[in-house]
Amino acid sequence: MFTPCRYSKEQAAYLVIERLYKEMAVLPDSPVANDRRTIHTILVIDEAHNYLGQRNLFLQRIIREGRSKGVVVFFAS
Repeated sequence: MFTPCRYSKEQAAYLVIERLYKEMAVLPDSPVANDRRTIHTILVIDEAHNYLGQRNLFLQRIIREGRSKGVVVFFAS
């Protein structure tokens, strides 16, 4: 029997972004070799125009703090 999800797509995306930030926050800084930082994670956000106006604190933190942790963020629209 199908049980509908109690979260909307936007809520689910917010929860995933929040969890990703919390996982990223405990990582050590990504090592740098030959002036290049090692990439650990690539986050791709499609339909980014739907998320950028929502003032998502965790997404803002990923964008600001992610580079030092080896997280790259791509926005597509």
